[in-house]
Amino acid sequence: MTAGQIADCILFAVEQPEGMDINHLRMRPTGQVD
Repeated sequence: MTAGQIADCILFAVEQPEGMDINHLRMRPTGQVD
């Protein structure tokens, strides 16, 4: 992942409700990159 993609992933995670599964948040950007 590029620095920009990592930043987008962090921003995406921060914007989600606290109850969200962190593993799920990590999976989504990876799927988009592939």
